[in-house]
Amino acid sequence: MGIFFKRSLGDNSQAVINYLSSPDTSSVMSFDSQQSLTQSDVFTAVKILSGDIASSSFVQRKNGRSDDLILEKLNVQPNVSMTPYAFLFAVTAQMLLTGNSFVVVNRKEKKVIDLTFAKPSQIVIYEDDITGELSYEYTDLGGRSRRLTSKEMLHFKAFTLNGKTGISPLYALKTELSMLKNGNNLLSAFFNKGIQAGGILKLSKANINNEAKKQIKKRL
Repeated sequence: MGIFFKRSLGDNSQAVINYLSSPDTSSVMSFDSQQSLTQSDVFTAVKILSGDIASSSFVQRKNGRSDDLILEKLNVQPNVSMTPYAFLFAVTAQMLLTGNSFVVVNRKEKKVIDLTFAKPSQIVIYEDDITGELSYEYTDLGGRSRRLTSKEMLHFKAFTLNGKTGISPLYALKTELSMLKNGNNLLSAFFNKGIQAGGILKLSKANINNEAKKQIKKRL
């Protein structure tokens, strides 16, 4: 067994980094998956995709190999606090927003007890430098950490260049999200200041009385 080294969830190829990097970084907002949900278009897309997948059931492929107990948990009752719909919705939404989504498979005497949804911030991936085998360090909400094998972890990746870590599809919308944010900020500032336009009307070589001034104001 070789020495394990930490693999970052942001371990993307240099080609992708160069492609996504804007020459004018001041005009493009920094990427934040959670902040992206404040954009109505992104929120709607994630909601529809996550809802459609969460409404579906996992079916074993004919002649395929799978863990029937895991499939049963995904389709019936992942854990005591989440329904199958809520569980799969969270898994899919997290995958779309961050590129990675994790499910811890809890076993007792080789029997699947339940499934735990884990955020990417709770996971550290380690890769064996000889075999390429992955293991996962999972930190629960109580702060306790334990090392898990790939058989104890379901790792969903939205888009991947190495088969081991995922990339969020939202990276492709980096410029569009920046333009949408700037446009919304412009409209918000416009309506906050009001629609009335300021200005001064000048009449060259004219001498008008108060009644004439009132008539001009009414017409304007």
